[in-house]
Amino acid sequence: MMVASVPGLVRRSVRRKKSVISRPILPLFRNRQGEAGWSVALADCLHEVQMPQREEFLEYFLANQLELRAFVSAIIRDRNACDDVFQEVSQTLWQDFDKFDRSRSFSAWARGIARYKVLHVWRKAKKNPVLLSEGAIDAVCRAYEETEPDGALMSEALRRCLEGLPENSKRLVEWRYEASLQLGEIADRLQTSLGAVNKALFRLRANLQSCVEKKMSTVETE
Repeated sequence: MMVASVPGLVRRSVRRKKSVISRPILPLFRNRQGEAGWSVALADCLHEVQMPQREEFLEYFLANQLELRAFVSAIIRDRNACDDVFQEVSQTLWQDFDKFDRSRSFSAWARGIARYKVLHVWRKAKKNPVLLSEGAIDAVCRAYEETEPDGALMSEALRRCLEGLPENSKRLVEWRYEASLQLGEIADRLQTSLGAVNKALFRLRANLQSCVEKKMSTVETE
């Protein structure tokens, strides 16, 4: 089993107790009235697609939305303008999700799109006081890139954690992340429900997340 072919298994700051499928519409930000809400355009787009594709996108997005929001907020100082740009970025991430390379960091990919959106706004209104200068924007981007975890270290930790999985879990990983089977196809093979497969994958990812964090922390303290 090649680690590079198993992207998305380990992501930082994932602390959800329920599966994404069981609650497909969640608040992404605080609107101008301080109320939790979705980007309407993004929600409409998500409702038009099949559940597995939507579930995969939401899994990536929900794990990274707070960091992405903080990134946009660090560049755009006005809350209303930040809301507008964040909504645009969220919608673009979904529209371009089929272009996302699963071997890359979703967080880094999302920041790249956010940077493009912010620079587009900045170039249209260079005197806008709510935006940092282009040089400052690039400095923020570099700062975030420098905080990304060591890719080689994480890959090695993930490889060791995968090797320690029981055979049934390894098979689940291979079907979902190497063969790219849809959840329904896996459910058919296992002769179980879609919900059961989703819960099994959720538990598997949580266990791998914990395992990788422990192994990386051990290496860093040596």
